[in-house]
Amino acid sequence: MKIIKKVLLVLITVLMILTAASCSNKNNTNTDGTTENLNTADTAGNETAAVETTTAVKDSLPDNIDYGGYNFRIYVRDRELNNKDFYIESETGDVLNDAVYNRNKKVEERFNVNFTFKFYPYDDWSVTDIAKSIKSGDDAFDMAAIHGATVCVLSQADLLVDWHENMPYVDLTAPWWPDGIINNLSPFGKLYGATGDISYTYLDYAGCMLFNKDLFKNLGIDYPYADVANGTWTMDKFISIVKQGTSDLNGDGTITPDADRYGLDIYNAWAYPNDVFYCGGDRIISMGDDGVPALTMFSERTVSIYDKFFDMMNSGAAHVNELDATDIPFKDGRSLFLSGTLDSITEYRALDFDLGILPQPKYDETTSKYYVEVNQNTSMIVVPVTASDTQRTSMIVEALASEGYNTVIPSFYEISLKTKQARDDESAAMLDYIRAGVTCDYGMFDVSLVGNLLNFGAQLVQSSGTSFTSMYDKNKDAVENNIEKLKAKYGY
Repeated sequence: MKIIKKVLLVLITVLMILTAASCSNKNNTNTDGTTENLNTADTAGNETAAVETTTAVKDSLPDNIDYGGYNFRIYVRDRELNNKDFYIESETGDVLNDAVYNRNKKVEERFNVNFTFKFYPYDDWSVTDIAKSIKSGDDAFDMAAIHGATVCVLSQADLLVDWHENMPYVDLTAPWWPDGIINNLSPFGKLYGATGDISYTYLDYAGCMLFNKDLFKNLGIDYPYADVANGTWTMDKFISIVKQGTSDLNGDGTITPDADRYGLDIYNAWAYPNDVFYCGGDRIISMGDDGVPALTMFSERTVSIYDKFFDMMNSGAAHVNELDATDIPFKDGRSLFLSGTLDSITEYRALDFDLGILPQPKYDETTSKYYVEVNQNTSMIVVPVTASDTQRTSMIVEALASEGYNTVIPSFYEISLKTKQARDDESAAMLDYIRAGVTCDYGMFDVSLVGNLLNFGAQLVQSSGTSFTSMYDKNKDAVENNIEKLKAKYGY
């Protein structure tokens, strides 16, 4: 979608006006030949810095619609961390909690509806209840907010509506629907699920780099904020700092997580080893100009990315934590960087050192954005084919998204920017870069399509003697065959 998008409102202080990243009217050409809008970067790799004053953006929905107290039924996960973007019982004084609560109340009052919720088990990857309901023809839900990997389970069973055809009041050109998400989740020109500012989880789970500002200062290393703004925050620059910060503190000749200092502490094997793939703008599956999915993950650049990544790993400068690790070097002040997600800031901001936020580095200076892949755990919004009034549903969905853009997301920023020093204003612009680089890879959402190529980065870290090239060669034919089957289903 080649449009100019306004970027997110940022609360710089409680007493200051909302701010947002300035927008650019340039487009990036991806490796698959498709284009997408760039919010804060130009094609020479020079990042447009920081923020400009802006005002709230009003949606184009009519204000005279009254649905007579209709119970608008929403299907959500039962895990508290994954439904609080919609289900809030009451105000608690928590900034983000109350922003979601008030967003919901405002939309309810605007259209005279009442939100009701039904919960499904978090680990029900077949979303059993809603699937059975739709198959039986039961009009039980108006919308659902489900795990990203379950969207294709429902859509390929013909259980979801196509937003392009059935959601007339959703304006996909509005700034609360990021291009990098919408364009890349539309196989064959169909959009069966979407996310954006309707749910802060797409940012909550966005990859980032946290860094120990105190340790940087003690080692005489400049904070990388200027590199980000200048477009020079690259993989090579990042790795050079990672290696510079690594030290055998106890002098025993071996770097170990219990005693020594790492340049990079990787939160777990399922995160950054996958995320690093996207630093050059590549995707496992890309949508061609005709909307047909294509396998595009292998290139000279993606091979180079993993050559650089494993050179760093093999040097001993980086450490990978287990999912249930308690001995995390970064927590003990013994790592310059921690690869994580924005939701991890809450966990780490109370540490004894000052915390900074950065986007994950891009491949090189010619890369136009600091790309970050939307995590599967993000709430994806879908609408059952049995929903009796998709015009009404589209109006409510659009209202939730626009109000999310104007109130909930700025509150999310405010929470993210609070550290032990009360605020990290320097990181405000960094969040703009992260949001501007958000993109989706259809290959991370259609699990049955990509098969063993799902989470390939983690598999590479956990295997021995397997290269990126050999893993791709082993699995490419199966993925290509799956694509042909999907094309046949949709008449291509």
